[in-house]
Amino acid sequence: MYDFEENCIRLDGLNQGWQAGGTTKATKLAFNLYNNWRGEDREHEDYSPLELFSVATEYRNYFLVAVQLRFS
Repeated sequence: MYDFEENCIRLDGLNQGWQAGGTTKATKLAFNLYNNWRGEDREHEDYSPLELFSVATEYRNYFLVAVQLRFS
């Protein structure tokens, strides 16, 4: 998910077989919290915390903790 040699996130990790709906949202939130990235095209518009939190998910409490850790 992160390329240490290039010092950047790897978007291709979103398309891996182990990614499901909730884990994809968690990964998108991690990308956004890392560098405020929201995507460069309409396909990736749902990376903002507003979009990620607006859809009910079983990971919502974990998302809140991630935001607290990032901004504490």
